[in-house]
Amino acid sequence: MSSRSDEGRARAEAVFKKQEHQTKQSEKVWAEHVAAGKAADVNRAKLKALRLAKEEDAGPAKQKASKPTAKQTT
Repeated sequence: MSSRSDEGRARAEAVFKKQEHQTKQSEKVWAEHVAAGKAADVNRAKLKALRLAKEEDAGPAKQKASKPTAKQTT
């Protein structure tokens, strides 16, 4: 009788360890996903700042020429 309970206990422990490992892995993957998202946000902000600086250096005349108004398109 005790061999059955030992086998059942061993299976239960194996299942628990597997679930625990999967939980740790999913937490690790989620943390990497969040970090990648933050890095993308930082990169996007840097690129936007560079684009705005470039547009500012180009001057207002070029900005107006690149954005046609409704009157110009008709």
